[in-house]
Amino acid sequence: MYHDHGYQHSITYKQACILGKDVIRHFRKRIDRGNNATDSTAYFVNVEAFVPFLALFGLFKDTEALTSEAINKNRLWRTSKFAGYGSNFGLLLSSCTGESTNYWVTALHNEEKIKLPGCDTSLGCSWDKFLNEYDFLEDCHFFRLCIRFTRRMCRPHNWHLSYIMNNWM
Repeated sequence: MYHDHGYQHSITYKQACILGKDVIRHFRKRIDRGNNATDSTAYFVNVEAFVPFLALFGLFKDTEALTSEAINKNRLWRTSKFAGYGSNFGLLLSSCTGESTNYWVTALHNEEKIKLPGCDTSLGCSWDKFLNEYDFLEDCHFFRLCIRFTRRMCRPHNWHLSYIMNNWM
């Protein structure tokens, strides 16, 4: 799981940026409209999308990469603990007033508050601080990110894939 969907190769978790971009877009829309009403957006994904999404936010990242020679018993990366069946991750946008400086983002993993990298506490951080840490999500270009890999595909399969992705079929 670490090599296929985690931190071993950045391309594996950067592909989840499309989900992160949508979250940022949704939050930004609510802030721009000054909308404080209760609202939710839910994504239901399999573990192959869930784990890269967590990695995209820098969660459960160890200081040293996992290898077969060096397995730290106190490591953070334990998919059996954070990505079991029914695991969930939520980002909450809240505000007491409609001003952008008063919006707050809190992360929850399996219904428990979790500290996001870049935030000072598990209670979360201001929208501005969150955006400063994760602004790269707004620049997500999934096809550009993956183009060098799709070019390696055999030509017939590549055309078929393009047809499917662009709804040409």
